[in-house]
Amino acid sequence: MVRDPICMACGVEEEVRGASSELDEHHVLELVAAGAPLTRILEAVCRLTENDIPDSVCCIALHDDSRSIMHDAVVPSLPELGIALEGQSAIDGNGACGSACARGQAVVVADIETDPLTSGLKSMLLLLGLRACWSKPMLSPSTGRVMGCFAVYFRTAPAVPTEQEMQRRDVLLRWAAIAIERWQVERALRESEEHLRYTVELSPQIPWTAEPDGSISSVSARWVEFTGYSREEALSEGWLAALHPDDHARIAKAWADSTARGEPVDVQYRLHSAADGYRWVRARAYPRRDAAGRIVRWYGVLEDIHEHKLSEDALRQEKERLRLLTDGLPVLIGYLDRDLIYRFANRAYQDWFGLPAEDIVGRHLVEVIGQDAFHARLRMLKEALSGRAVRLEGFLPHQDGHLRHNDTQYLPDIGEDGEVRGIYVLVVDTSVRRHAEEKLRQSEARLTTIFNQASVGIAQTDTQGRLLLVNGRYCEITGRGADDLIGRRTQDLIHPDDRPRGEEKLAGLLKTGEPYFIQKRICRPDGSWLWVNNHVSITRGPDGRPREIITVVQDITEQKEAEQRQYLLSREVDHRAKNMLAVVQAMLRLTRADSRESFIEAVEGRIGALARAHTALAASRWTSVDLGELARDELAAFQQSGGTRIELNGPAVGLDADATQAIAMTLHELGTNATKYGALSAPGGSVLLSWSRNTADGALLMTWREQGGPGVVAPTRTGFGSIVIRQTVGHQLDGSVELDWLPDGLQCRITIPAGHLSRVSRRETAGRPASAIGEGQAVVRSCRILVVEDDALIAMEVVQLVREMGHEVIGPAASLEAAANHLESGPVDAAILDVKVRDELIFPIADQMAERSIPVLFATGHGRDVLPPRFSNALSVRKPFAKADFVESLQGLLRRVRQR
Repeated sequence: MVRDPICMACGVEEEVRGASSELDEHHVLELVAAGAPLTRILEAVCRLTENDIPDSVCCIALHDDSRSIMHDAVVPSLPELGIALEGQSAIDGNGACGSACARGQAVVVADIETDPLTSGLKSMLLLLGLRACWSKPMLSPSTGRVMGCFAVYFRTAPAVPTEQEMQRRDVLLRWAAIAIERWQVERALRESEEHLRYTVELSPQIPWTAEPDGSISSVSARWVEFTGYSREEALSEGWLAALHPDDHARIAKAWADSTARGEPVDVQYRLHSAADGYRWVRARAYPRRDAAGRIVRWYGVLEDIHEHKLSEDALRQEKERLRLLTDGLPVLIGYLDRDLIYRFANRAYQDWFGLPAEDIVGRHLVEVIGQDAFHARLRMLKEALSGRAVRLEGFLPHQDGHLRHNDTQYLPDIGEDGEVRGIYVLVVDTSVRRHAEEKLRQSEARLTTIFNQASVGIAQTDTQGRLLLVNGRYCEITGRGADDLIGRRTQDLIHPDDRPRGEEKLAGLLKTGEPYFIQKRICRPDGSWLWVNNHVSITRGPDGRPREIITVVQDITEQKEAEQRQYLLSREVDHRAKNMLAVVQAMLRLTRADSRESFIEAVEGRIGALARAHTALAASRWTSVDLGELARDELAAFQQSGGTRIELNGPAVGLDADATQAIAMTLHELGTNATKYGALSAPGGSVLLSWSRNTADGALLMTWREQGGPGVVAPTRTGFGSIVIRQTVGHQLDGSVELDWLPDGLQCRITIPAGHLSRVSRRETAGRPASAIGEGQAVVRSCRILVVEDDALIAMEVVQLVREMGHEVIGPAASLEAAANHLESGPVDAAILDVKVRDELIFPIADQMAERSIPVLFATGHGRDVLPPRFSNALSVRKPFAKADFVESLQGLLRRVRQR
């Protein structure tokens, strides 16, 4: 008869109980071989043991060697024992099972009540009716480590097993150990697979695989979630459809080349995102090869780098703007990281040391300025790295081979976390000033002659700072007579907060003899304080020791007050400039065009509209701009290109700053559309712009009406110009826009709330056509035109425009000296003059031209109010200028040349 191994393991068949132990062991082996559950195998071993040993209780407990405890004990005939053993320490002295696991050998307890090994478990075992026990460790067949313990308990004592009885269990225990080890391996594998699955699912990267030929074989659920494409759409070469069209060919080739060469791939491209269009990702893939080196599969991941990519682009643009801004300054500007490695050096820096940027950036400070200068500045550098701004005067080697004196500032770059990230370096060449100070010390005799007539305060003190001699101006500044001052210490006249720094400077002067400059406050008898500049130097006696200190004092109180006012003004200018830059930036980002030329034309037109609005606001000191004047300025550019009449009709209406900018942009977009597609795109077309005030609520009602152009068909999509109009009027001004595409021309009705309007004192503009503005006559002959402009980019643009109109350019000159040389070297018909060139006003050159009757065109970023009265009739053009405005101004200049 064939016995059922499951019945044998359960011990419920009577014939199993009466079978021989050898046959029972055979069935346990069948259970192990069949991969039966571990619990069933261990229960079968326990039952067989209890059948073989009368009046016994068999127990098998697993051993956790990482925690040295017993767990998951199997006791078929006495489950309470298994519960009691759960979590018990597997250490020597903690019962027979714990001791057997700890020792790695069999342990016999003949009497539980008296044996000290069971002291910790005695009460529990006796309560269960158990009196004796023996236990053997279950060892791993492969490693020999303890995986559990096998124990036989008896209900009578003493009970000591024979060696033969214990050895008869060894076969069963080896099979049980095999089953336990297999169970542990399977459990570890399941945990590993589960860990891997969670790791992959929770990773922000998107895994994928491909066949050896590069065809995609699988993508994760994250791919579907990210792209919105199904897994099936991604397989083979379908994934390429999710790429940005501009990246498709490049990435397809890169992937094909990598798979052909069998080399890893690392590329960046734009991938379709189900959430927000296209996003930048980084794709990496590596091949897995077999023993013969053949590729069996490609494994890859996608990483979303969109924000990082945008940050890199923004940083690159910011660095370029920084370079353009700093290269035009006559100050050495650099940046050092925490390791004193150069990360930036402007053009003046490069010129000073005679090195290109690539030979400075990336090198240590000592490599650029030399050992002597470096060690002289080391203490200051350490202070800057600790977070303090420091300033020093000293010498730096120049490319001409000499040491030049300079004023150096080290400004710490402190991050939001309070850590110093690097140092800004500002160096001003003070060698000229230094030379002048040397000359001053050599001219002591002459100084005595002019001492009392000087317009600045001069004082002579001893080395302790006691006044020995003062001039009249010094008395006026301090508010004290000479008798009151002589014998006083100058420090007693100084504001308490300024004294420590002054004493420190004085100590340095006495030690090194180097003169110094300091700003401080002087107390007057009436309790008021004056800010003064102090230039302090020292004279020495024949023995070389310090003898006297000379102090030159200049009252700068008004200057300090002016600086404060200027600071407040600059903050306001900075605020308005940043707002304007933000608008221009948004315009650049949002403008769409089919070609580079059309993009430039669109952006130039919109920036020109903003510039004209800004000019009008600046002229009114940002108070109110007349709508009619604004409309004529904005629409004049379209009059000539359209070749038709643009008529304006409406009362005088004042616009605030927000409304001025918004309406300027709106009129520009309407004019552009009319020129390209509407009434101004064909002969005979016309535009009427009319406006009025609503008598009920005072709102402004504007109507743009086109007639006589080509047939109009409503657009199928909303263009950027329409968006600009609706956003600027609707969003910015809380107004409304209605666009009607009538068969004979566009009609646009705009409503602006009264809160953006004001009354103006200018005359009404009813009936005045925009065509009266900006029309001129061409000048026939070619002229020699002198261009004076210190900004390289603006100079290039002016030269190009002049030459495009067929005239010869002299220059461009970047300084007054160069302009004067050009004026003397040959004939000049006219001149285009930047009002301020290298911090010098151009008017001396303009006066020379006026003496020779040479007409000039001033170019300025300010209004005409910067021109002296003697040039009230001169032509001017305001920066930044649109091409049309400049051409029109240049034509006016050439008409004056022809009238000479």
